[in-house]
Amino acid sequence: MHKDIRLHGMSGDQTEYFVMVIGNEAYQRYFFNIVQEEDQLRIFSPGNELVISADGISYQGNGGYFCEYMFGVDQPSSDLAKPDIINRLVMYGACSDDAGSVRFSDRTSGSETFDNIFFEGNAVCNYFFFVHSNLLSRKLKNQQEELVRCLGKILKRSEAVGDERDDILISEIFPLLKDDSAQLFIVKLINRYHREYRNLFRSLYFRNKKISDDDFAKLVSMASKYQIDRYQQERIRIDVMY
Repeated sequence: MHKDIRLHGMSGDQTEYFVMVIGNEAYQRYFFNIVQEEDQLRIFSPGNELVISADGISYQGNGGYFCEYMFGVDQPSSDLAKPDIINRLVMYGACSDDAGSVRFSDRTSGSETFDNIFFEGNAVCNYFFFVHSNLLSRKLKNQQEELVRCLGKILKRSEAVGDERDDILISEIFPLLKDDSAQLFIVKLINRYHREYRNLFRSLYFRNKKISDDDFAKLVSMASKYQIDRYQQERIRIDVMY
C-alpha cells in the first residue's frame, strides 16, 4: 500500500507550494533539502531535480507539468477535438513536428518564473511532477515517452486536477506506474492572490448571476491591492462563469 509525505510552504507572499512524495517506501527516502543562503527548496531523486526559489522554479530529469484548461491556455487542435480532455499536459523536452506528432529529446532541463507559470498555464493552480522507477529506460527521451503512455491519458482527463483533489489524483496515477518501488513526486503551485480574487468573484457572481456596482468595486479594490493585471482578471472571471 502506497504512502505519501506532504511538504507545505510559501515562496514569498504570493506563491504557495505543496510537495507530495508518493511510494510504498516514501517514509524511508530522503527527498529534499533547503538551501538557506539562496532561499531555495530542492526536491530530488536519482537523475531528477526540481528547485523552488524566490521567483520561480528550475528542473532537470524526467516529468513535466499539467493544469486544468482555462481561457488563455494554449490548447492543441488534437485536444480541442476531444471534449473529454480537460487538462493541459506538457512534458519536458517534447515538441511537435510538421506532421503534428510529438517528438521527445534528452534536453529536459529548464526554468520558469512564477509569473510565466501562472500566465501560460492556469492562473490559479499548476502541477509539476517527476518519477523515479527502475522500470523506466535509461535515456531521458525514452523515459518521457514511457511516462506519457503510462500517465498521459488520465492526467489530461482527471477532474481531480481542476478540483485540486490531490488525494484522488494520487490514487488515480500512482498505481499506473506498476512498480512497487517507484516514487512519484508532485509539486502543486498556487497563486494565492489569484485564488482569492477567483473565490471572491465566484461568491459574488453566483449569488445573483450578475455583478452589481458595489460588487465590482470590491473586485477592483482586491485587484488593485494585489496588483492583478486586467488580463488575468478577465481569464479568472471567464473561467468562473463558463
